[in-house]
Amino acid sequence: HDTLGTINLGMATDVTRVVLASIARLAMPPAGLPDLLVDEPHVIVTRPRKVFVGDEATVEVRVFNRGGTMPEGNGTTEVTLERGTPDPDAGPRLIGRQTIELPIAPWFYKRAVFAWRVTEEDVAAPTTLVATVVPGALAEASFANNRAERPVAVFRNAVANLRAAPNPMRLSHSPEDLSFLF
Repeated sequence: HDTLGTINLGMATDVTRVVLASIARLAMPPAGLPDLLVDEPHVIVTRPRKVFVGDEATVEVRVFNRGGTMPEGNGTTEVTLERGTPDPDAGPRLIGRQTIELPIAPWFYKRAVFAWRVTEEDVAAPTTLVATVVPGALAEASFANNRAERPVAVFRNAVANLRAAPNPMRLSHSPEDLSFLF
């Protein structure tokens, strides 16, 4: 059994070295310019889990810096959230604008949180939320990753012609005796 314990200790040591090397690599900022990034998985409808017409949904947009270190006192950047439309002539509908303070450390993010009042217009197949980072005066490694689209399903919360009718098999009028007709 000593051999088995030695092998496990050796494997644990190797795994620990790999993990520590990975952490050390992540702690080192990449060389070059900063690079603000917003992507589809980080445009998140946080509340409610299912979006219905009439809801005020909370949308979080996470803006990452996947590039180099930003100099201190770099100011701010603007994040916009729009609802795309299937009609290209109509153009997008602005949900909101948020300002994020810079700098953002390499490999980290800052959040912009928006309140989205869901309307009947948002019932499409599916609605597309468009998040855009406007870096302002910040010099960036790439501007190509400053826009992300996220499809979101929006549901109607209505049942047409709903009425309660007494159950003809029972004579009382208690709530248990009601059936719903559609």
